[in-house]
Amino acid sequence: MKALITGIQGFAGSHLCEHLLLLGANVCGTTFPGETSLLPETATQRITLYSCDLRDRRACNDLLQQTTPEVIFHLAAVAFVPQARKDPTAAFDTNVVGSVNLLEAARKHSSGAKVIVISSGEVYGKVSPEEVPTDETARVQPSSFYAATKASVELITRSYHESFDLPAAILRPFSHIGPRQSPSFVTASFARQIALIEAGKKEPVMTVGNLEAQRDFTDVRDMVRAYAIAAEKAESGETYNISSDTAHHIQEVLDTLLSFTSAEITVRQDPALLRPSDTPVFMGNSGKYRKLTGWKPELAFSQSLRDILDYWRQAV
Repeated sequence: MKALITGIQGFAGSHLCEHLLLLGANVCGTTFPGETSLLPETATQRITLYSCDLRDRRACNDLLQQTTPEVIFHLAAVAFVPQARKDPTAAFDTNVVGSVNLLEAARKHSSGAKVIVISSGEVYGKVSPEEVPTDETARVQPSSFYAATKASVELITRSYHESFDLPAAILRPFSHIGPRQSPSFVTASFARQIALIEAGKKEPVMTVGNLEAQRDFTDVRDMVRAYAIAAEKAESGETYNISSDTAHHIQEVLDTLLSFTSAEITVRQDPALLRPSDTPVFMGNSGKYRKLTGWKPELAFSQSLRDILDYWRQAV
């Protein structure tokens, strides 16, 4: 497989890169000026990186002409909900305009390449209790600007498939967690705070947001296995949920991580960490994808959390 990964230096992109290399793939990817790379040096030495701002149409055309991939994994995006809310224009330009430029370049210069577009379970928005667990038949009603950009990209991707017969499938991952994730996200935030406290670099007080919310967490290493399988088995024009199909309270995340440390820690809720559009229960149903591919998560939830904490212990 000759694979191009946009956003290869990010959280999921770096793990996907490692997984594809293990499979023997020829991997290249896009970088963005000033972006922090999460790629391990062992992976960087085996791939080709191209500096490319997907908002630049000409740069996208040049990228596809140079790389001629067999499969394109499109992960590059403004992926943090509060960041998109803070600067909607930047999120729209990156997520929507950037995706149009990439799809158009693929149509012109790599029409045979299969495009795996990574959307988000966030497109479902505030689902009703009857729609939990949520499958692909649920209404798409995004409740955040980030989700709105992802829903837009889905519509555009389908248009390219229908209008130009571009081979493209859409994946809707629910929350994914694991080593190297930004501490802007809940599991990494908790683990980093514990690691800092253990190292004596922070007072023994953790700040948290909403602990009552329930989320569907999949380890990123299981998630990228699903992405890789999609290159072969996902049907063009189709949309698939990727999820663990299990919901965990954020309180459970906190309690599990605290069980891994002997440090005496006080927990305080910070109102600033509460999101205005938080959905109480958000859990996917990935039955469609599992039936098609046989994929299922392999890493236990507790193991994922332990690995995240160990990563931050080394990082701090």
